[in-house]
Amino acid sequence: MSPRALDTPEGRRSTWRALVRRLAAVLRAGQLHPAETPALAAATEDLGELLRAIAGRVGAVRVTTEDEVRVNGEPILGGARRTEPDLLTPLLRRRRFAGIDFDRGPGTAELKAFLGIWRAWRPGSGSFNEALRRAGVRSFRVLGPDEGPGRGPEPTSHDHHEVLDGYCALLAVADRLTDPSAPGDDTDRKADAAVHRMAAIVVASPDAALSMATHRDPARYEAVHATNTSVLSMLLARHVGLGPESIVDVGRGGLYCDRALALRSGDVRHARGKLGRDLAKRVRVHPIDGFLLSLRGDGLDEADRARAIVGYEHHIGVDGAGYPPQLGGRVPHLFSRIVAIADGYDALCHDRGDRPGLPRPLALESLAKGAGKRYDEALLHRFFEFTGRFPPGSVVRLGSGNIALVARPSDDVRFFDRPSVYVVRDPAGSPLPAPRSLDLARPPDGKPRWVAKVLHERLYPERLIPLLLGT
Repeated sequence: MSPRALDTPEGRRSTWRALVRRLAAVLRAGQLHPAETPALAAATEDLGELLRAIAGRVGAVRVTTEDEVRVNGEPILGGARRTEPDLLTPLLRRRRFAGIDFDRGPGTAELKAFLGIWRAWRPGSGSFNEALRRAGVRSFRVLGPDEGPGRGPEPTSHDHHEVLDGYCALLAVADRLTDPSAPGDDTDRKADAAVHRMAAIVVASPDAALSMATHRDPARYEAVHATNTSVLSMLLARHVGLGPESIVDVGRGGLYCDRALALRSGDVRHARGKLGRDLAKRVRVHPIDGFLLSLRGDGLDEADRARAIVGYEHHIGVDGAGYPPQLGGRVPHLFSRIVAIADGYDALCHDRGDRPGLPRPLALESLAKGAGKRYDEALLHRFFEFTGRFPPGSVVRLGSGNIALVARPSDDVRFFDRPSVYVVRDPAGSPLPAPRSLDLARPPDGKPRWVAKVLHERLYPERLIPLLLGT
């Protein structure tokens, strides 16, 4: 493909037709021959080069075969265009597929793994996409019959009880990951399932997921912090536009990033005052330990690589400072920069042996001081967008004097500092008979409402999650 082939309508249609032909040829041969067959291997490599070149120019590619073959919604074959036989549609329909989504250009190893599954798989033998995921294929997936041109499965919103169930499943896994005495034979498998479940919730119900990340439990700091870091990382990944598999990879990185510290230095977070030399050393080497813990089996699939990279880099700033030392002036991976913000925010909100936790709005201010140094400035801005000026769980005094608990940020960016709240106490600090919901951006009587002061959460027993659940 020439570098400018996609810059004109004619060149784009020609490229799409070439892609459809090569894809059909490879799938047809893949039904009959092992992926290692020389002719099929050469055709597979040719297809991979074309897909990678296209991905480098336009990003994701969706090939669909509902009424006619379309590439990124543009008709290519079938319908009124019957001058060329459509070989792709029968191949996919035989397996009840409506198309294939390429999130990015797949590597040769991924395409060969795909062909191996394609050759053996039959309808009714399980999820094809799950088989791809287990084989480490993450750059593309097949589409079901309800995912034709221009539409995909609509995410189903979750109520707060469902979101709490997903959060608790992730927390249970984090307990095992951070407990040196816990059996670990199937922990990674359970962690993978829990992260996928929570990622689906993050995509469909981000406000509810953000509310769950307000959970605090000093007795289970390591597990709660790992869970919150995972959820907040996935929320930020969603907010910057990453795809579902990347959101899962980021969430997995957030869950595992401090595992080595919890397993080998569990007393660090509770140490009083300045850390001694031995504990300080263990803190500084835990990214390397976390990287080594991610090395499993004969090699790393893409998910393991993402986890290893995040484990190694999440304490390295965008300016190169931090630990371990960054060589060559390379900026940390995007996943690492996302997890660094989530990890830093949740850690600042927690009480630790060397300092008390900060109220959530002040934690945001502390993060902002590290913009362009410790943290990626653009990602910080995106993080602040979905948390709002007063993140969920913040305790505030309103202009009326009442004390309220922030429930969620306003969905109108003009009211960045006017969240929805639960009013829980009167101006004298006495609990109300029942909490009262109030949207500061749209007060029912039309009178302006605002936050006058941030209060410290430890002074008030009210917590957001029970209010959301109605308990």
